[in-house]
Amino acid sequence: MARSPETAGLTLVEAENWLRSSMFTASVPGRVGVEIEFLTRDASGEPLAPDALDALDRGELPAGGQITEEPGGQLEISTRVCSGLIDVVTAVAADVAELRRRSSRAGVRLLGEGTDPVHLPPRRTDHPRYRAMESYFDQYGTNGRRMMRATASLQVTLESGAAANVQRRWRLVHAIGPALVSAFANSPFVDGRDSGWASARQGIWMSLDPARTWPVPNRQPKGAPAESYLRYVLAAPVMMVPKPHPGEHGSWSVSQSFTFAKWISSFDSLGLRPPTRSDLEYHLTTLFPPVRPRGAVEVRYLDAQRGNGWVVPLAVLYALVEDAAVDDHVLQITEQTEDRWLDAARLGLHNPALRSAAIALLDAATESLDRSSAPPWIVERVVRFTDEYTRAGRCPADDLRTAGPGVPPESHPAIDAPVPQPVGVRP
Repeated sequence: MARSPETAGLTLVEAENWLRSSMFTASVPGRVGVEIEFLTRDASGEPLAPDALDALDRGELPAGGQITEEPGGQLEISTRVCSGLIDVVTAVAADVAELRRRSSRAGVRLLGEGTDPVHLPPRRTDHPRYRAMESYFDQYGTNGRRMMRATASLQVTLESGAAANVQRRWRLVHAIGPALVSAFANSPFVDGRDSGWASARQGIWMSLDPARTWPVPNRQPKGAPAESYLRYVLAAPVMMVPKPHPGEHGSWSVSQSFTFAKWISSFDSLGLRPPTRSDLEYHLTTLFPPVRPRGAVEVRYLDAQRGNGWVVPLAVLYALVEDAAVDDHVLQITEQTEDRWLDAARLGLHNPALRSAAIALLDAATESLDRSSAPPWIVERVVRFTDEYTRAGRCPADDLRTAGPGVPPESHPAIDAPVPQPVGVRP
């Protein structure tokens, strides 16, 4: 019986061809999805007991989102695929409100910060994936465990663009990254102390394996996006080798360092079975660049936000990427900052170039939203955030610093005001 492509051994040419055809796929303009993560606490503010999430209702959320749990007990909502900004904002608001209700009933508090400000929770799962991941990242110190258990982000998935626009959109979504990291940094604390970083979460990620956590253009600067990512994937070390048969557990860790390309070419000398397409697909799930193509494009560089603070970065990112009329202006704004990822994470808006770029980007997003069908309340919220945070050289991390680690900051309308419900939609 012939073996399926998923389970047959791969050649290098087959791997390259599959990656070229799969990483950037034809798209429907305007479709968007969100993954929004929350750190968790018990009712007294302490880390959760091992069974604390057992009582949580994980059924489908009212707008179609799904609940998943990360290794440190973080809870994540993955929305359905939405059609435009109004649809996704409405969906996130409804699903987050319902998760808050369910969490409260289960005695769980949700915390909207990019890093746990006080604790490093224990790993709550013994799945071989997370044991292997923890073992792999331990070579970079404690930040691997901290990333897995004590960080949370706001991830936005956008279409990769029509074929002719993929390269421009790919550059754009990277170019705006450092300035947006600065504007929405929300993770100054680690282990109860000020880390010295505005976005310690992004700093933690970038302290790990650069072959899998640094931006693709920094590692593979030449060529079209598909070719660059193809090289990035094949040059990344293999983190784990999953057992191929159901019920076959054991360790997935690897005892030696080798790239996926070497696994294909030298599996015999490595003492391994030949890799399959399923192995390649799984390898992709162990790569974590700030922008990750998976047919559509995942933007992974934004910190989790408190309250309804997710509204402004979501609206800004959507407007800047989806409005082709602002492309040239945006690329001009970011000429001096597009590679300054570490400065953005460490300094935030205290860096003058990043502050200037962030102000200009939020102004450009406001103009785009104003021209579009965005509800006036979204435009007003972006304007208020820009005026009272970005122009003032402040980001959400500054509110946390004022309050202190583990202390809720003062409320602010641009972050904490309710999301208006559309007529006829029950909150």
